[in-house]
Amino acid sequence: MISQSIINIFVTQEPSRANYITEEIYAGDEDNEAPMDFENASDVWPDSPEEPPEPHLTRLQDDDRQAAKRTITRLHRNLGHPSNQELLRLLKTKNVSQALLQAAQEHECGLCDLHKRPTGATVSSMPKNSSFNERVQADTLWIKVPNMKHKQPVLMMSDAATRLLAARHIKAETTEE
Repeated sequence: MISQSIINIFVTQEPSRANYITEEIYAGDEDNEAPMDFENASDVWPDSPEEPPEPHLTRLQDDDRQAAKRTITRLHRNLGHPSNQELLRLLKTKNVSQALLQAAQEHECGLCDLHKRPTGATVSSMPKNSSFNERVQADTLWIKVPNMKHKQPVLMMSDAATRLLAARHIKAETTEE
């Protein structure tokens, strides 16, 4: 006895590119088996319409400014609050309408403004010196001298322009010295 089955195999999960392969399989005696028939293979879904399906992201083609603002607000929130530049880059890869691109450039998020990094203080620096002895820096350095009981003060003076350093031993760290 010979039985016949028809098997449909999906080659891809995307409906517009799916290939249906219809095979005839015979089970039974080996000498009664018929060869497989691949002539019934089709490149489209069975009973599919001839026109292409409507895109799932119809909101990306909105030309109305209010609808575009709502769409950008929802996309910004649902994508995890990306920056405007990152959102624009993503939208350009999807070939969206100009109204959506304009709305993405102008988009402002109150939550992002609340959580942005604070502006830091400007970095301070000393003005550059160009001549010798224009600015001099001084400090006292305490050093341990061998065979002496206490540390000894040393006055260090440095020229800011040339980095020339001079040091002198002083008796005490006082203004008179």
